[in-house]
Amino acid sequence: MHMRVVMVEPRYQMNVGYVARVAANFSAESIAIVKPRCSCKGKTATMYSKHARPLLERARIFETLREATKGSFVMGTTSNWRRSGSAFHNAFTLSEFIARFGPGLTGRRVSVVLGRDDTGLTAEELADCDATVTIEACSSYPVLNISHALAVIMYTLGSVKGRQEEMMDHRASEAAISNLARLFERHIASNADIRDKVAVAMAFRHVMSRSMPTQEELGAIAAALSQKRKQERMLRR
Repeated sequence: MHMRVVMVEPRYQMNVGYVARVAANFSAESIAIVKPRCSCKGKTATMYSKHARPLLERARIFETLREATKGSFVMGTTSNWRRSGSAFHNAFTLSEFIARFGPGLTGRRVSVVLGRDDTGLTAEELADCDATVTIEACSSYPVLNISHALAVIMYTLGSVKGRQEEMMDHRASEAAISNLARLFERHIASNADIRDKVAVAMAFRHVMSRSMPTQEELGAIAAALSQKRKQERMLRR
């Protein structure tokens, strides 16, 4: 998925800087800005962008939203999905959007459109989007700052998939968990104080599976159990 962040008529440099920073955090390829109402590459915007300054400096300015999103799947954002009847048909919660469109976006260009920091996107702009997404925030205060909303959306879209896969490489396999469970079963087999050994063994398996241990953690537990068995054999001699 190739991500482009589109800001529509941003008013505050601080928000522009924060958006650039979040865009860089989640590997967005570019930023497009439609008719900015502030100096979007000014001193304050640059300061708040931190290490995303190069991404901000490459941001392109457009006169219309359609120009800024050309050639991409357009994902609008709003805290008020009831804003217009014309936009109602393509409004989804973020979780619904992922379930419906997520797999089909692989390899595609996606524009995440952020509305004005004071008034959001208009009904006409929402209707122009391929889909409109709202974040399931607290009903008493559902309006997020645009940079906060962007962080939630980009994380959920899976822009950190590569890092997640890297993390999963350290997780223990089901086979490794099963091997440890069998070692645990052998360990408790000779313990007369444990009456329902089947229930204890099953509980151990469930806990191990739910905790998603790393291979290193399993190795440490296995070493402890193996050492315990050696000690028990020594005592029986």
